[in-house]
Amino acid sequence: MWVADINLILNKYKELRWLMGTLITGAIVGICVFFAIRSIVNDRKNGKTHCGGDCSRCKGHCN
Repeated sequence: MWVADINLILNKYKELRWLMGTLITGAIVGICVFFAIRSIVNDRKNGKTHCGGDCSRCKGHCN
């Protein structure tokens, strides 16, 4: 009887470890995406685009 209880506890522990790993990895990826988007938005606000806002330099690819 107690062996079944130990197996149940071990299975719950394995599920919890898998879930925590997934949540931690997801949080890290989410933070990276947040900072990448924030950097892009800040660059655009400051005029730091690939053509610098001068459409004559990028041969009409700016819109």
